[in-house]
Amino acid sequence: MSWTNEQQQRFDALRLRELHTPLSSEEQRELDGLFQVLERAEEQVLGPALARLTEAQRAEAGHLRALQQHGELLALMVQQHERACGVSVAQEYRSLAR
Repeated sequence: MSWTNEQQQRFDALRLRELHTPLSSEEQRELDGLFQVLERAEEQVLGPALARLTEAQRAEAGHLRALQQHGELLALMVQQHERACGVSVAQEYRSLAR
């Protein structure tokens, strides 16, 4: 189901009229129906794209968690190295840079 030019024109006319005077109950039902059609059309068009974006966001969140865990592991390894050698990695780096 797609949104047609005729539906858009009628929707715009009813919305404009609604701004100036109350709609009749029949016109309000028509406008409500057009809103429903528009929402379904939007869902048809945007639904797949939103699903892809949601999946990409989940994948990126998983990748971020893995990187954070890797960073934590590296920090732990640095601490272990510092304890084993009795010198901090920063001190070691400074001595090598001279």
